[in-house]
Amino acid sequence: MLEFKSDDLGRHTRMLSIVVPTWNYAEHLEACLRSVITQMTGECELVVIDDGSTDNTLAILQAFDVPEGLHVYYLRQENAGPAAARNKCIEVASGRWVMPLDSDDVLCDGAISSVLRALETHPGIELILGAYYVVDQCGTVRLKLPAALAESSRQRVEDYLLTGKTSMVHGACVFPRVLLQDCPYSADLRQGEDIVVFAKALMSHQILRLNKPLVIIKKHKDSLRHDASMALAHGHKVTEMVFAQLPDEFFALRRPFEAKRALSTFRRCYRAKRYDVADQLYRQAWKLSWQQSVRWSYLSKWLRMQLTFCFQKRG
Repeated sequence: MLEFKSDDLGRHTRMLSIVVPTWNYAEHLEACLRSVITQMTGECELVVIDDGSTDNTLAILQAFDVPEGLHVYYLRQENAGPAAARNKCIEVASGRWVMPLDSDDVLCDGAISSVLRALETHPGIELILGAYYVVDQCGTVRLKLPAALAESSRQRVEDYLLTGKTSMVHGACVFPRVLLQDCPYSADLRQGEDIVVFAKALMSHQILRLNKPLVIIKKHKDSLRHDASMALAHGHKVTEMVFAQLPDEFFALRRPFEAKRALSTFRRCYRAKRYDVADQLYRQAWKLSWQQSVRWSYLSKWLRMQLTFCFQKRG
């Protein structure tokens, strides 16, 4: 059984804390926890926070069997969003390093041992970026290897925010705990909160890339990652908070990043058939950066919408 608010929590310093916030993901949670617990050692701890779930998450946590000697804990709080839950995990965790993991994903076999080995053999590193698998709703699996990183921090951030050359996901990143304390997840955001932290982390000087896959990211229809309403509600806040954490020299990236955010939300609204809102977003993105907007993956959708509008008017 997982321990609830154990007195041992946070008392001993360990090498690595795996932190898992969860909210109404009971159907995925057991697989996530098992993927962690089956490969844990005494150098690790697992901290799970139930962010006010209303499904049977609590029953799963209370009944979960944990082998003796492992440091596994859970806490429960009123629903405050994934950022607040992750921050609480980090606050109570004891690890010098933190591996955030989403509760609908699973660690790959050998992920923890690979991370611990990397931390032991590269004591000067400030960030680990690992490979990961993405499994779409059709079951197609893609391997994403960490790309080569630019030498300058500005170019690394640009490659992450704008070009897509650098990708980061929870479960494939390992951070110093102090970095996450200095740059906590914004509790005002319920989507995109990781972008702020990832951009800040890429300013680190010593970054280690691991080609070992660390996590399997599962895409599913109820994932908060793809919620169009949340994207609309938080899009501008994400931009504000990203650039509040970056030096003034990064300000030139703001306008194209706003365009990219608008186009990303445009695509979500298009898929949700919210065409009026999607049209506004595309026009907003065009004003910010027509160069990004003319990409066929976006332009083709907008043109199809215009045809739909024409048929509706004729009808």
